[in-house]
Amino acid sequence: MPIKAVVIPVRGDIRIIEIGRSDYRAYQDAVGGNLEVITLQSPPGSLYLDEEGKLKELPYNERATRLVDQAVPGFAGRDVVVGPALVTGPVTAGGYDTDVPADLLSRFGG
Repeated sequence: MPIKAVVIPVRGDIRIIEIGRSDYRAYQDAVGGNLEVITLQSPPGSLYLDEEGKLKELPYNERATRLVDQAVPGFAGRDVVVGPALVTGPVTAGGYDTDVPADLLSRFGG
């Protein structure tokens, strides 16, 4: 079952995509590598990135870092997001991602 997600590249336009909620390869393709997840609290959701992004010396992702700074208490100033990021909605009780929440989607023009 597809869900709405947001791809935040380092440069260029942010894209709203549909992605299979259990399509691990599609998630990997969106971020360019193995997955690491940051749980967003307000608004709720998940931000996926390449777990080896810093080892690969991927460029700083200012927009994704700003989002995490706002959505995760205590994150600001402690770390940064590098490389492309994929944002989904909160996880269901069954462990599946959901659509990006409307209030978060509206930040990206969706």
